[in-house]
Amino acid sequence: MFHVRLHHNSQIVVGFRSFNMRRNRIRVLLGDRVKIQISEFDSQRGKISYRFPQDRKKKDKFFD
Repeated sequence: MFHVRLHHNSQIVVGFRSFNMRRNRIRVLLGDRVKIQISEFDSQRGKISYRFPQDRKKKDKFFD
């Protein structure tokens, strides 16, 4: 279970990894950009369907 902040309105939504992300052991880390599918019945919950690739070298420069 993850707390995801939406980009367009800064609303915080509870996100769960999709079955394919769990099956393929795709991890979601703090600061990752993800695609989330919001439930039409409960706007506070959603399914994380994709994690956008990031350049990890930029994060390393931040911590140096």
